[in-house]
This record gives sequence, structure tokens and C-alpha cells, in this order.
Amino acid sequence: MVLPRKDLPDIGEFVVATVKEIFDYGAYVTLDEYGDLKAYLPWSEASSKWIKDLHEVIYEGEKIVVKVIRVDRRKGEVDVSLKRVSEGDKRRKMMWWKRFLRGAKIMENVAKLMGWDIQEAYRDVVWRLEDQYGEPLTALEEAVSKGGDVLVKAGVPEKWVKPLLEEAS
Repeated sequence: MVLPRKDLPDIGEFVVATVKEIFDYGAYVTLDEYGDLKAYLPWSEASSKWIKDLHEVIYEGEKIVVKVIRVDRRKGEVDVSLKRVSEGDKRRKMMWWKRFLRGAKIMENVAKLMGWDIQEAYRDVVWRLEDQYGEPLTALEEAVSKGGDVLVKAGVPEKWVKPLLEEAS
């Protein structure tokens, strides 16, 4: 369970999404990083080459990387593009997402084990490590090799340091 840091993505942001429903005119996806926020992928934004059917490019249940092209903050609506994502952008985002999930899972395990609040864990640990290191797993790897001071310098409360080091190693 990933808690979203903000309600809506920014225009131009790359986001990991799951394809939910495919229609003749486009598809609906959920933005995994935003608490399964629903977004619309127009048919014209699915591929840079001509396609007869959206199923040629995507399938239901598939994890894809999309670029946010429109955000209506009043209505909470988001439109995304698949054709504006390069292979390099896709590889980088998927690698980041997998590492983010692994780091967040370690923190969630610690919170569950210690009986601590998940929202507090994201606020006090995951997002602070993300701000300092780009994603939490890098910080945890460095902390395992160099010691708990790495986490303290990143602003992680002292009560988290020892349990996180034990779980990460």
C-alpha cells in the first residue's frame, strides 16, 4: 500500500500506471503512485504510429509508464500520454518505482512490527529519505553499510533507526 505524497501529479511528470479498461476511443488507467487515481489515456496519445486497435499497444492489467499531459485540479481529472514516453524514460521510471516499492515495503514491515502508524512512517521516513536520496532504498543500503547516522542526517527520527537497520540488513 503506497500512500500518495500529493493528491494530483504535475503536468510533464512520468508516472507508473496500471491499464484498467480499454475502449475504442481510449483507455482508463490508475496512477499507482497516487493511490490508484484514475486517469484517461486518449487513443491519439497511445502510439506515435498508426494503430487499428489499442490492444496492439496495451492490455488490461499491464504496468506502463505514462506522461501527464493535462490536470484539471478542480475536477480531479488527469489525462496521460504513452507516446510521449521514451524507452529511456520508461526504464528509469520503472527502475525507480521498483526500488521505491522495496524501500517502502521495508519501512512498512518495521511500522507493522513495532505497531506504528503507516502515515507517520511515510511522513517521517519514506518521504524524508526520498527527498535526500531520490528513493528510500538507496538510503537504507547506505545506512546498512555506513551506519545509522545516514538515516539521522536525513531527518529520520531516532526511534526508527535501529529497527530499520535490522530489517534492511
